[in-house]
Amino acid sequence: MSLLIVDIGTTNIKAAVFCDDGSLPVLSKRKINMHIEGGTAEQNLDEIYSKFTEAVREVVSKSTSKIESMFLSSQMHGLAVLDEKGRPLTNLLTYFDTRAEKYMGPVEKEGSEIYRETGCPPIYIYPLPKILYLKDKFRGKVRFAVSAKDYILLKLTGQHILDKSTASGSQLLNTFTLKWSNTALAIAGIDEGQLPVLVDGEKVGFKIIPQIAEEMSLPRNITIYPGVSDAAAHSTGTSFLREDILSLNVGTSAAVRVVREHPVLDYEDKMRYFCYYGGLNRWLIGGAVNNGSRVLDWFIEEFLDAEKMLSKHTGINVYDIVNRLAEKSPMGANGLFFIPYLSGERFPVRNSRIRGTIYGLSYSTKKQDILKALLEGVAYTLRWIYEAMKEKGITVSTMRGGGGGLNLSVWRKIFSDIFGLKLEYVKEIDSTMLGDYVVYKLGVDGGIPEDLEARYWSRALSISPSIDRFIKYNRYYKAFLELYKQLNAFLVKYCNL
Repeated sequence: MSLLIVDIGTTNIKAAVFCDDGSLPVLSKRKINMHIEGGTAEQNLDEIYSKFTEAVREVVSKSTSKIESMFLSSQMHGLAVLDEKGRPLTNLLTYFDTRAEKYMGPVEKEGSEIYRETGCPPIYIYPLPKILYLKDKFRGKVRFAVSAKDYILLKLTGQHILDKSTASGSQLLNTFTLKWSNTALAIAGIDEGQLPVLVDGEKVGFKIIPQIAEEMSLPRNITIYPGVSDAAAHSTGTSFLREDILSLNVGTSAAVRVVREHPVLDYEDKMRYFCYYGGLNRWLIGGAVNNGSRVLDWFIEEFLDAEKMLSKHTGINVYDIVNRLAEKSPMGANGLFFIPYLSGERFPVRNSRIRGTIYGLSYSTKKQDILKALLEGVAYTLRWIYEAMKEKGITVSTMRGGGGGLNLSVWRKIFSDIFGLKLEYVKEIDSTMLGDYVVYKLGVDGGIPEDLEARYWSRALSISPSIDRFIKYNRYYKAFLELYKQLNAFLVKYCNL
């Protein structure tokens, strides 16, 4: 018997079949389109479901073993309005969408209480302010999908359900009681009946609609497990629930997280990190940034035409060329600092109006210096989150990383030196899908193969920090924080120019 895992990400939908021993013989992927214009950043729910169906069909057609169960993980922080029959009235507003920022007043007024209950700081990315933005436009019998996943589960099972892990990223779930937050519901002006029914997605399975099973070439008796959030899956795939490991993910966005057996909140006057429920009676403590490898991709697209042309004519991966380019610049990027907040930032600063800034340009500045400063700026921001966690007693001994950004060896070295931690990375591992498998085995079967962690992580590339470089980077890191402070003061004074 095999397990079908589907991860519904922001950029891609990935489907994979895992065998009983944890091996991964079959994988399929589909890209999801996003409409971005001004403050709008939306995805079409029916397109997501269509790509979901395509990915499942492909992986099922390639699999030679019988599939017994399906387990899901997904992006968080989305919101769409559904009619009483479950049909979308809007697209899915993703966490990149900034239109709800104007409706943050009621959330900010109760910001400390909301953080105390939900573990989510008062930020526009969450579904709570998105409900305030949308609900007046759709009065009457409407429901809210707080992720792409609960819409897909509705299509698969006919039930509007959602796992507590994904719901924890909505700013609507009490992270202690694991029920919908009374404070959040009061602010939103809605009742529980307009939200999905909460379930333990890592333990409780549901039947699929027979017609849907046929359309996807799935067995009619397959069990659908709502699963967990992509954040929980990634953290489990990297840490295997060990508390001494800091999970680093550098994808379109980027994040650092640890797993703990109880919630840990930041100081209420700072709220620099989140505290989400991760399933399996574990909580995720950490922070995610808007500007991960997305900033790198922007820089390549807009300023590295020669490198793209070289890649096209030689067949060398453009990221390998970019990696070599960044290596030409010394640590500290020849005195350059890059505040990489091109789309505002959510952690640790909660500032949607801040924008990217380069400081230190001179006639001797080369493009490799700007590139190096960009990579360092992302790492400084994530260390800033980790330093906030350390203030509350959270420490680790090792980082384990995933995400496409860490394919750059120069970026891996930057992270290790800036954090002062050993970084382990395996290119061949999809940490999120591996984490889905681990959560499923622990939640449904009660355990994992004894050698599973070693089988995947024993082949990791290990990068240890240089003490000298760590000391020097400490000075640069403090200068980066001071530069942000001064830039924000400028923004406050001149934001209406």
